Amino acid sequence: MTALAMRLAAAGAGSAAEPAVVVVPRVQADPAMNAPQAGWDAAASIRIDEPVGEAARAPVRLTTDVSILRTEDALALRFVCTNPSAPNFETRERDRDAEAYDDESVEVFIDVRDGSDYYHLVVNASGSVYDGRKLNRSWNGDWTAAVRQSGHGWEATVRIPFQTLGGPPAPGTYWLLNICRNARGPDGQWERSAWIAPGYHRPLGLFCFGDVDARPLFRDLHRALANLQRFETVGAAGAGASISASVATLESRIDDPSRVAPERFAGLLAAADEVSRTIEPSVQQAVMRAILETPRP
Repeated sequence: MTALAMRLAAAGAGSAAEPAVVVVPRVQADPAMNAPQAGWDAAASIRIDEPVGEAARAPVRLTTDVSILRTEDALALRFVCTNPSAPNFETRERDRDAEAYDDESVEVFIDVRDGSDYYHLVVNASGSVYDGRKLNRSWNGDWTAAVRQSGHGWEATVRIPFQTLGGPPAPGTYWLLNICRNARGPDGQWERSAWIAPGYHRPLGLFCFGDVDARPLFRDLHRALANLQRFETVGAAGAGASISASVATLESRIDDPSRVAPERFAGLLAAADEVSRTIEPSVQQAVMRAILETPRP
């Protein structure tokens, strides 16, 4: 099972749905950190509108729009957070790595897919920040955040140098990311929302920095398929042949697996995850069959 399939399963998804995709535009100069719209015209945009938590059945009332850019050496995000309670919403100045997520705040979860824990960055409406790796707050990254109050709520701009995330994204790679918002509305009720539910600590959306190299995806499938076929050689042929045909069909749809358009890669990844979901139980069945059919001395 691929990494995304495992994350979707952990999130409670019944099948590998096609993931959301953002193609991150590249600009030459850093956008302004504390000025409305300055330098953000070329940005990709997403809306944080999936309700999560206890009020997940109610629609999101407090909207959050996010603009996304990259430069040669950093990722930049701008959050426009509406709240009719402004400027009296609940927030406070806190020490670094204190519970900024308990205030009016935004949270960013970034998985750079290097095998290590994902990054967790938080900024509240007072400009206080929290950062950590997974649930470990001892990690402190070299990143900056600026906030400003507005008539409709508040805004935050975050600049994350790639070096603090282990280095810039290599050509053809993609990252996984999610963004969440914590807000208390005029009625005093907390509202928690995400780009992709269930949100918190679930980096599920694809952040692509250009065309994606699909060859590692196919290598993983072939490796899992070879493992299945190795066990099936002991007994009668099982699922290996049909799974092999499915993998071949996926490969035939891609002219150049080293350069796949991000939107098309999302569909390919979802299809590959569906195939991978059949491999693990098939391996288990093949192992049991091999054990049962091996002659005993």
